[in-house]
Amino acid sequence: MLDDKKQTAKEIKQEVEKTTQQAIQTLKRIAKIIKGVVVSIKNPVTWIIAGIIILVIALIGMTQVLGKNEVGHVCVYTDDKGQTVQVDEEKAKKEAEAENKKYATSSAKPTHKDKCERIGWGIKTGTTGSVTNDDATANGGGEFGSVSAWDDNKSDFGKPDMSHSGYKSNLMFGQCTWYAYGRRAEIGKPMPTQAMGNGGDWGYTAQRLGMDVDHTPKAGDAVSFPPGVSGADKTYGHVAFVEKVLDNGDFVVSESNVGGYPAGTVTMRTIPASSAQYAWFIH
Repeated sequence: MLDDKKQTAKEIKQEVEKTTQQAIQTLKRIAKIIKGVVVSIKNPVTWIIAGIIILVIALIGMTQVLGKNEVGHVCVYTDDKGQTVQVDEEKAKKEAEAENKKYATSSAKPTHKDKCERIGWGIKTGTTGSVTNDDATANGGGEFGSVSAWDDNKSDFGKPDMSHSGYKSNLMFGQCTWYAYGRRAEIGKPMPTQAMGNGGDWGYTAQRLGMDVDHTPKAGDAVSFPPGVSGADKTYGHVAFVEKVLDNGDFVVSESNVGGYPAGTVTMRTIPASSAQYAWFIH
């Protein structure tokens, strides 16, 4: 029995010595690492590398945050009952999937997604629309015309006053919808709602709201170009403001979001009279 106790004590001693040696080795490794870190900190190159790494991490973080703010799209339009509908893209997709489960594909009920696919999606922060001469060659009719800087002689209303409250709407700054909405308000002919849809949808929305809409341009009109017409964006269309109608029938518009110009730049464009038949003029 005594021999057993001696053997046990010996084993415990050996185990303690082994553990102690392992702890010492671990401490030595830690000390070596700390020493390396201290040496690295003294090296300017280390600080440069660390700064680059921090900058990259920050940029990735910002991208993630901004991406979350911009992810998804909305579509705004007026339904057959005259009610303004604003639909989130994800919601529309889920709705379409649910409807297709209820009905056969050949007889599936029309959904918000169907409507919005036709008039185009705008980013969540507002409706959109644009125009560029490049699109005029493969369009839905109408000529692009000629772009120029602001010219008082081409307007019956004078230069836009950007301090007017109409330009402080919830519509996205710089978009064609933002400018057309503000310009109409500035001359005393405000649109009945900000939710007119994308630029190419204004004509149809205005008709549903009971406004006077046709293909005859008049000074003070908002003019809606459906997708592809006179260089309008092939998805969202475009909307502008009619500043003047010339004696030969050509009409001069002022507009924002013309391709190649900074956001918020207001330019003028003279469009041939023959193109009026493809656009909707909201009186």
